[in-house]
Amino acid sequence: MTILGITLITLVTGLASMGIHGLIQRWVDHRRLRNLNDVAAAVYTNFGVLFSLILGILIGQGEERRGDISSAAVHEAAILMDLVNVAQAYDDEVGRAVHTAAIGYASAVIDEEWPLLAEHQGGRIKRAPLEQLWRISKAIDPNGPRGQALYDTTVSMLENLAEARYERISVANDNLSDLLRFVLWVGAAFTIAFLWFFGAENQKVQLLLTGIVTSMLSLVLILVLSMNNPLAGELGVRPEPFVKLLRDLSSAS
Repeated sequence: MTILGITLITLVTGLASMGIHGLIQRWVDHRRLRNLNDVAAAVYTNFGVLFSLILGILIGQGEERRGDISSAAVHEAAILMDLVNVAQAYDDEVGRAVHTAAIGYASAVIDEEWPLLAEHQGGRIKRAPLEQLWRISKAIDPNGPRGQALYDTTVSMLENLAEARYERISVANDNLSDLLRFVLWVGAAFTIAFLWFFGAENQKVQLLLTGIVTSMLSLVLILVLSMNNPLAGELGVRPEPFVKLLRDLSSAS
């Protein structure tokens, strides 16, 4: 979502809330509402604190997911680069095969896997790039103790690569449950609705405060929902480790 889109959403929600509040002010005498201010303030304070706590937890979890995906991507790209370097210790045919497969792996992550994960379509990701590396390793016939040690290192690195790949995909596939989405929308609606039933002497100032609070709450909700998809939008994590890896591998080929 662009900055312009976010701005329009916050303005529209703020103005809509002010409009509803203005209608309530016309229908209900503000002096009657002022008699309920003490009770409404106590309820609103407790409810607001609880809802703010939920929002804070969700934002913290979203930021943690972004960090986990970034770390997994860096780790995965580093293992892939190390695998290419280790493959140079074999004969030229194996080294070239691993180098070519690594380029295909990095390209698949950038061009196919990252867009699919950004759309929560991780189930459609294919294992072909990883399986190609495994096929090359299985065709290696280690000779002697040094060759066996080198082969064991290669297999261990492939296992670590598969683990880092699984972590990246599984973390990116996480999503807010329908229950949490329901709590967010209902909680936001109740938080805004409470503002409409406070009575104030200066009703214009009260309308302005209602618009400000509604717009701010809209921004926070947009932030929470945006962080729910850590690979998409302005806040999305980019596949920079694989872009750098692909650049390095292409320049070395």
